[in-house]
Amino acid sequence: SHGLDGQRLDTADVGGSPGTLVTGAGFIWALDDEDGSVTQLDPSANILRKFQVGVEPLGMEFLGDHLWITDPERGSVSQISLQGGLTTQLEIAGSPGAITRTPEQVLVVDGEFQTVTGIDPGGEVVGTFKYPAEIELDGFSYVPGVPTAFLSTPNALWIAFSNLGQVMRLTPAGTYTGLARIPTGLVSMAWVDDELWVASTDAGSITRISSDGTLLETHSIGGSPAAITYDGENAWVVDDQKNGLIMLLQTDSTP
Repeated sequence: SHGLDGQRLDTADVGGSPGTLVTGAGFIWALDDEDGSVTQLDPSANILRKFQVGVEPLGMEFLGDHLWITDPERGSVSQISLQGGLTTQLEIAGSPGAITRTPEQVLVVDGEFQTVTGIDPGGEVVGTFKYPAEIELDGFSYVPGVPTAFLSTPNALWIAFSNLGQVMRLTPAGTYTGLARIPTGLVSMAWVDDELWVASTDAGSITRISSDGTLLETHSIGGSPAAITYDGENAWVVDDQKNGLIMLLQTDSTP
């Protein structure tokens, strides 16, 4: 963990390959998608417990005092208690992978059947809708491919298709409204002051997309920006190549 001035605070050795972090109920949860485990830490980086959550888990969110884990290998979404126990396991057709949350539900996207499924805090499926399996753009037809990142923002849902270099915008009800081009390769998304910011690892860039889905600009920052988040004032990027944490200041919405 690091302070807002960039100073290193605490470090925990959780072993394995922790790839996803979420916070919830006053704890930090680290998902290891290689050994199928989650490590629970307190705010001072003390390890409290480690438990198994799936075969090849891919996505994790926290909602309603539970962790929600997607496992495309076995086609499931698991609801996990604070103590690491399995509360509910839902079988989802296809390969449920990327996951996001709203205040009312978690949303899971499946690229095999082009669906988004909503699940309430009690573990009940509250709705499912399809997104386009083929899109016309600039006179060409595109098949979106495998969703690699998913983000819910106040007035839209955003699905990134990293292999094709595209971000799809949907309304919260699931209506398709547009597609924006981004560099191909691993991406991470964050909602920054009413804009979608997409960090592209391979391209070493940040792409800004307006709230209505219009591509604004792509900024080269170098390195390998692998993850991005926003603290309410500034964006923070983890750079795998430079082994560093980069704070991006905003000047007229430009990093």
